[in-house]
Amino acid sequence: MIGIIVTGHGHFATGLINALELLAGAAEALEAVDFEGSRSGEELGEAILAAAAKMDDGNGILVMTDLRGGTPFNISTQLSMGKCKNLEVVAGSNLPMLLEAYMSRSSVDNAAVLAQQITDSGKEQIIYFEKTFDFASDDDDDEIELD
Repeated sequence: MIGIIVTGHGHFATGLINALELLAGAAEALEAVDFEGSRSGEELGEAILAAAAKMDDGNGILVMTDLRGGTPFNISTQLSMGKCKNLEVVAGSNLPMLLEAYMSRSSVDNAAVLAQQITDSGKEQIIYFEKTFDFASDDDDDEIELD
């Protein structure tokens, strides 16, 4: 099974995993690696490597980060090109992406394929809800109708 590491600034990682567990139950082969202000980039890298070592079964590890160009992303990409070539890194992670990764990883045998799949899915989940109003209506009813 593909292991998943979530990392990001502050408590992004633990918060995202807590939200996932509310939706999907207790998680396995899933690790949060928070990057708090007191932690150095080197310490973050060591924590990511330790988490990856616990979950590596040969199918790769998916690392989901919060922000492209941030320290968690930069450290993860450096590790993926050096000490831990089995890491696949995705930035801009959100809850729908994590949920899909967690639910789909048993049917995918490669972390790179899973990374591409959730990246496409994440883009589809981002929408802007544009409000529209019918000002011509004489109806003073304040009820909101949902379709």
